[in-house]
Amino acid sequence: MTDQRFSTPNQWRVMLGIARYSLLAILRNKTSLFFNFILPIVLVLVFGSVGGGGTNKAKIGIDSSLNQQNAVYQALKQGAEAGQIPVEFIDGSSDELEKKLSQSKVDAILINPTDATTSIGLKTSNGNPTGKATAENILRGTTSQLSIATYQEQNPNLRPSFAVQDSEISGRSFKTIDYALPGLIAFSLLALATFGIAFPFITMRETLVLKRIFATTVRPLTFIASQGIARSVVAMLQVVVLLGIGVYVFDFSLSNGFVTLFDMIIIAFFGLAAFFGFGVLIANVAKDEQSAPVLLNIFNLPQFILTGAFFPTESFPKALQLIGDNLPLAYLANALRKVSIEGASLFQVWPYLLGLTAWAAVAYILAAKTFRSE
Repeated sequence: MTDQRFSTPNQWRVMLGIARYSLLAILRNKTSLFFNFILPIVLVLVFGSVGGGGTNKAKIGIDSSLNQQNAVYQALKQGAEAGQIPVEFIDGSSDELEKKLSQSKVDAILINPTDATTSIGLKTSNGNPTGKATAENILRGTTSQLSIATYQEQNPNLRPSFAVQDSEISGRSFKTIDYALPGLIAFSLLALATFGIAFPFITMRETLVLKRIFATTVRPLTFIASQGIARSVVAMLQVVVLLGIGVYVFDFSLSNGFVTLFDMIIIAFFGLAAFFGFGVLIANVAKDEQSAPVLLNIFNLPQFILTGAFFPTESFPKALQLIGDNLPLAYLANALRKVSIEGASLFQVWPYLLGLTAWAAVAYILAAKTFRSE
């Protein structure tokens, strides 16, 4: 019969107990509270106060069915290539472009006119009045120049032969906060799971705390899982606080209300799990607290710059875009935007969740192979 004094304790109870005390330690640490809550909140307030803005070029969609020989389109194309007209063309099908138009991702769409007396059709959205006005001004300026160039010398009294046929769809006006907040949430989780794991683990290893813990009946997996649970609670509080400020202060877009909120929290768990693995990995590889910041920046800074977490990356070279689009922060930020702005479901963002799962698998395999307690 086994002596109860020396029986192995239940690892689930041990894990929850360590997680509880770790959570209390995090919440009582003023520095941790500042970086986990105060700083992200300040950034939300900054991004929320920035206006919709936009790029210097008007983004005009080119319907795949548009007659490519259309005189107005040819004039716009030549002017854009010469740098005389501030236009960026985006090709796509009618359905694709209308979806982008309703989300203010393009300012207008060029289509074939239904009226034979007009020379081109222009479709705009009432959710983007600034983009609509810009596109209309560019189109009307181009048609006026074509009419003048064709008829002014021959007969100035002739009626202009080039005109624009307007049509409009309903859409929502999107603000800077709608793009920035998902990226801010994603980057906050990245910082929490890497900086928040690497430094405590290194400190515990250098002070031999980890060695003492593992000299008991606590298993390494139990201890690491407890740290993950504690930081998951903090992370979800962080997500809820940031979303609450975004929604109630700056009217952040939650396409499907509380369903979208729930989906974003689930997606945040996937991202946090991947980032947590890299936090443990960096803690294992770093020799001491002096080398940890270098490794953390090597992992975090490229994602901050290349993934479009805070600003679009369309102007980047294609090679950099390819790299940035496949980093874990990009998967997380894009999944959050798809759900919040476009109203996508969890099933529709499965490629991003699969990408995060793959990154998490790589991180945990490497972390397990490099793990050390002293």
